[in-house]
Amino acid sequence: MTTFKEQMTEDLKTVFYNNSEFADSAMFTPLSGIPVPCDVIVDHDVLIQADGYDVNMATLGTTVTAQVSDVGKPARGDTFIMDDAGTVYTVQRIDLYSDDGREVTMVVK
Repeated sequence: MTTFKEQMTEDLKTVFYNNSEFADSAMFTPLSGIPVPCDVIVDHDVLIQADGYDVNMATLGTTVTAQVSDVGKPARGDTFIMDDAGTVYTVQRIDLYSDDGREVTMVVK
């Protein structure tokens, strides 16, 4: 019998990061390293903390969420080039690592 955690891990791969379902195909290119194909989830008009403010100043922005197993630990300046339209998203900062270490969400421009 499959445990709940095992099923969630499988669902991440086969459902959420499936470009026939929720994800989009992209090429992750770190500043130093080899480009890697991956599937990502892009969210527009997300409420994020505005750059350059020490207090909680919010603005709308774009985030890209990927599996850590695909992209490792992205850094500022790394890029995601989307396969469908060639849109380029540049990582500004890490917004969130999932508690289980499987996903990373980045604020991008």
